[in-house]
Amino acid sequence: MSGHAPGVSVLLPVRNGLPWLGAAVASVCGQTFSDFELIIIEDGSTDGTPDLLKTLRDSRIRVIRTGGVGIARALNIGLDTATGPYVARQDADDESLPTRLARQAALLDSMPDIDVVSTVAEYVDVDGNLLDDEWVRIVRRQQDVAVTPEAIARLMPLTCCVTHGSIMARAAVLRAAGGYRPDLVPAEDYDLWLRLLPSHRFVKLGEPLYRYRAHAAQSGARSRPQQIGKTILAKLQYVRRLYPHLTTPARLAVLGATRGDELYRSVAAAASFQPVAIEDAWDVLAITDLGKVSEYERRLRLHRIPGLELVGNFFVRAPVVEERRSA
Repeated sequence: MSGHAPGVSVLLPVRNGLPWLGAAVASVCGQTFSDFELIIIEDGSTDGTPDLLKTLRDSRIRVIRTGGVGIARALNIGLDTATGPYVARQDADDESLPTRLARQAALLDSMPDIDVVSTVAEYVDVDGNLLDDEWVRIVRRQQDVAVTPEAIARLMPLTCCVTHGSIMARAAVLRAAGGYRPDLVPAEDYDLWLRLLPSHRFVKLGEPLYRYRAHAAQSGARSRPQQIGKTILAKLQYVRRLYPHLTTPARLAVLGATRGDELYRSVAAAASFQPVAIEDAWDVLAITDLGKVSEYERRLRLHRIPGLELVGNFFVRAPVVEERRSA
């Protein structure tokens, strides 16, 4: 590559990226915005991925071989070597629509108070056909509607409402946050977004500029229980950062009737929480059925619990709330 620093560095980590890696790379190289570098972090593939990478001839592509360090460390290696002021993500099984980088870079150029911009995604199957199942409809109804910084800041502590592969962010912001944490894989992206809140602002482009491929081999599908556990851990750590006056350990009650209830209790100690019974005194109450948070909020308000504050699916009670407000 020349000595010119590109406007955008695109990070594409890959391990066993066939059969869709070629399309993913082509979707980046075909962008209307051409001032980018594509950093492909080859993380120990055992399929034909290394051979495919040898055939790439675009001078904007750099390939880094890690030997298999895992997704978070691979992304951090890419982040460390990126030379552009903006860093975009691209997954090896997804595709970016042609104007994606141009639209995102223009927004960051014109809005210096925004640090991360994502886009609404199209969802496709293994053959590239558009999906319109119940999962997609839930995403459209619950997550795609959060496009403003305020809406994203409210929704993010409840659920990850941005598609990781679709984001573009200021490189300095990601580096200052410490990048991705290997111990939070496979929820490393959600953990990073929560660590950026509440001091950094997100927006989402409402036009679908990213094509997300749903298939059984993707990492989220293979490790769903582990992902849920790490997601809960990231949430608990966020609550503790938001309320530094919480005791150690803080008393965590769990309310719900879902399969995830025990996961809250099992990861509590890792975030300095101690599970307690719902009828005991608690500092933080976790609602495990996310669809019933509003219902439980109405019930708790009726009990007139003083100083109650809702963060995602957690209720924090006085005196913790009052201590935070007066700090």
